[in-house]
Amino acid sequence: MSTLDKSMALTGEPPKSLSTNQKLAALVGLSGLGILLLAIFNVTFPNKVLWLSISLSAITIGTIWFSWDAYTNKLPGIKNDGVWFKSISSRGLWGWIAGIALTGFYIVLYFYPEYLGLVSDGDNKGVISLFDPLSKLLNGNPASQWFVYGTLYTVAILAFGIKFLWKYRHNRYERLRTISVMFFQTAFAFIIPELMARLNGH
Repeated sequence: MSTLDKSMALTGEPPKSLSTNQKLAALVGLSGLGILLLAIFNVTFPNKVLWLSISLSAITIGTIWFSWDAYTNKLPGIKNDGVWFKSISSRGLWGWIAGIALTGFYIVLYFYPEYLGLVSDGDNKGVISLFDPLSKLLNGNPASQWFVYGTLYTVAILAFGIKFLWKYRHNRYERLRTISVMFFQTAFAFIIPELMARLNGH
């Protein structure tokens, strides 16, 4: 006879340790971020198309794999999943590290793009140069810091969109909302503006 969970706590339960699949997925995703981090420190990749593809694919696959393992066996319904107990979402050490890292990234992005490798006259360096082939394919010009940001943002929307499709697969409204966000970000906020820039020339 199965026992019922009689807990009325709004915070959910303390998070369980990561499964083997989740640990492997995190390793794959972090390896993709590691490639971008190496590029920030001016590590030269001989084949930028290949390494950018590996990096973005690893980030996407790692996120989707982690999400699949986390939600595939869960019953319908919205759950807190112990978010109030996790360090990254309850002002713990990982939350502070993530907040400081993101704030620093935006400061560099807006005010010091040269530290990311942006070169006004000449070839880009660093992580921005890694995105040059994709930028030239879409808009015909070398990448800028905004192209790098737009690409990473779109990848995040698509990868986490698939996560939410899994999490809310029993809720038609949430699925439609997530699909619409994924579509409009990819088509109208990323691809179409880049193609229009290509048609408009330099």
